[in-house]
Amino acid sequence: MGGKAPKTIITDQDRGMEKAIKAVFPQATHRTCLFHVMKKAEEKGCRVFQLNQGLYEDFHDIVNNSLTEREFETLWQTMIETYNVGEVKIFQDMWEARKKFVPVYFKTKFFPFIQTTARSEGTNALFKKGVGAQFSMTSFLREYQRILDNIHANEDELDHNAKHKKVSWKSFNTKYYIERQAHSLYNISIFRKFQLILNDVTRLQIREEEKMKLYMVYQAKNYYKQEHRTRLYVVQVDTEKEDYSFICCKFEKDGILCSHILKVMLHLEVDKIPDKYIIDRWRKQGQKMNKSKAIPLRLDNDELRYNVLGMKLVELGSNASKSQRKFEYLLSEMFRIQQHLIDMDREGEEEMDGQGEQIEESNRSNKTIGTLTTMAQSGGSNSTIELLNPDKAHTKGRPRMMTIQERIKNKTFYKCSHCNDPGHTKRKCTNLDKVYDIPKKNRSRKTSQPRSADGGRGRQNATNKEINATNIPINEVSQLQQ
Repeated sequence: MGGKAPKTIITDQDRGMEKAIKAVFPQATHRTCLFHVMKKAEEKGCRVFQLNQGLYEDFHDIVNNSLTEREFETLWQTMIETYNVGEVKIFQDMWEARKKFVPVYFKTKFFPFIQTTARSEGTNALFKKGVGAQFSMTSFLREYQRILDNIHANEDELDHNAKHKKVSWKSFNTKYYIERQAHSLYNISIFRKFQLILNDVTRLQIREEEKMKLYMVYQAKNYYKQEHRTRLYVVQVDTEKEDYSFICCKFEKDGILCSHILKVMLHLEVDKIPDKYIIDRWRKQGQKMNKSKAIPLRLDNDELRYNVLGMKLVELGSNASKSQRKFEYLLSEMFRIQQHLIDMDREGEEEMDGQGEQIEESNRSNKTIGTLTTMAQSGGSNSTIELLNPDKAHTKGRPRMMTIQERIKNKTFYKCSHCNDPGHTKRKCTNLDKVYDIPKKNRSRKTSQPRSADGGRGRQNATNKEINATNIPINEVSQLQQ
């Protein structure tokens, strides 16, 4: 990932992944998939929802529409007391894990338009449809490459549409200028989402509490789809600084303004969205703002330092190649810098001491796995510590099925029907002169004539059971049966 750690991660409720993410990415915000949690709650609490009318609607409204942590916790306790479901285990578990999946606890974190693992699940579904467990390695690689090519082709098409496709004037939903501004700045996919938010403004009404500072926004009573719980939304405005703040924090989460702030903007006849509310991530390729980013000075990896310097030198070379004067200046400076680096290497070799050798040795040990030699504390002898591979963890899901070639190689694909030995078949069996008491499979056969209860084989089977025929030739067995 270019040496950058992820800021936000969504997974299922796997505890192993949770511990690993906390150890490897301690600064990342980790949350569990809302879809999996809600689905499990509906499956385990299905009977409880059926017996308590209105509990299902209250449950979804509290989880999905709470605006503050205090509101969620208060309404949850009220729901538990009203419907008397405090002893239900699924609600107890959800209350303990509320800070891992409830959206209100992540409203200030950047999770753009996603609360579930739908993207990764969709990619997994593509591979599961095209790749089977019994595929050979060549077939797997061929099919895997075909699926990747299709994914990349679809992504390239979407990227091209997002950068170059425009919306006709008939497709605009309103006559407001902010919609035209959004169309000129946002890429096509984000503009479609902005249009949906702008359409949602029609269901809202506004009431001015303090002129140019405080406004109350609420849903109209004549809207066809009423809210489960009526809420008043407070929007604070600072016209001088062009600041608009709302408690839902949609801009912090999705990088786009919510319908409540847009309603206030239209009420104040604002004709242009401030540039600070149009983030660089959602802009068109040609409209992105060039912002200088701070280069990290402390990097503990050779590859990272090489990548940073390489990108910076490419920018310098591109700029210097535009004129002969810049070219000569950069070339002379490069020679001077190169000579200075050589002098630094010489000074470093002369000043290298035992501590520097130990640091260099430790840096090498991070890249290779082998044996480490340390000095014992009590004496001066050397002790060797052998680093072994970690224990192999058990994989999840059903075990992988062996291919036909693997089953034949492991001699589990066939066995002798006479002596039940997996090393050969009946055609190559060397024990045909011996009789084995092997239970035979029951196969239903359709016969035209009725048969006896024992099928004519009862006496023969009884005789075979009485004889220990593992080492008796066939001719002696026939004499005993006669």
